[in-house]
This record gives sequence, structure tokens and C-alpha cells, in this order.
Amino acid sequence: MVLFYRAHWRDYKNDQVRIMMNLTTLTHRDALCLNARFTSREEAIHALTQRLAALGKISSTEQFLEEVYRRESLGPTALGEGLAVPHGKTAAVKEAAFAVATLSEPLQWEGV
Repeated sequence: MVLFYRAHWRDYKNDQVRIMMNLTTLTHRDALCLNARFTSREEAIHALTQRLAALGKISSTEQFLEEVYRRESLGPTALGEGLAVPHGKTAAVKEAAFAVATLSEPLQWEGV
């Protein structure tokens, strides 16, 4: 699997600059959870957090989860089309990374 993120912005010297960042550098096969079945969004968030912790991407699951739930309380992180991106920014994050889950059955998520 190869994923790319494309960002565009105006540059004073060049009319437009396109930067491609290979997102595969931000994840690991052990951070993928395919055809998972969760009973709640909390269970899903906890499972993916555990994968990031096992890979050494976060130093404290408790501190990270606290921030993720704080962020969720500000408003849903659902983007629509069955996609949600719960996240947190805290000192517990040792390096930028993400975990991914695909679900075998739909999960209720505020905003989706």
C-alpha cells in the first residue's frame, strides 16, 4: 500500500509548489488493523493507541488517550464517508505516526 499526501500553496518565486510526502514513512504494518470489529469508538481508539505504543511512537498511553478524548470532546473528528481521524497532540507523542483500522461492520461515530 502506498499513500500520498499532496499539499499546495503559493510561493513568491514559483507560482505554485507541489510537495509530496510519502505517508508510508509515518506508519508501520503493525499499526494496521484490517477488518476489525469494535463495539465502540472508545474501543477502537484504545486498540489503535495500543498499536502505536507497542511501536514506541508514544510514551504514555494514558496521557495520549486523555488528549485524544479531550480533542473528541471539542467536536467530532469524523470526516464523513465512514472516515474518522481521532488524534491528539501531546508530549506523549515521541514521533509523528498514525494507525489505521478498517472495519468489518459499521461503527457509530458522532459526525459520520
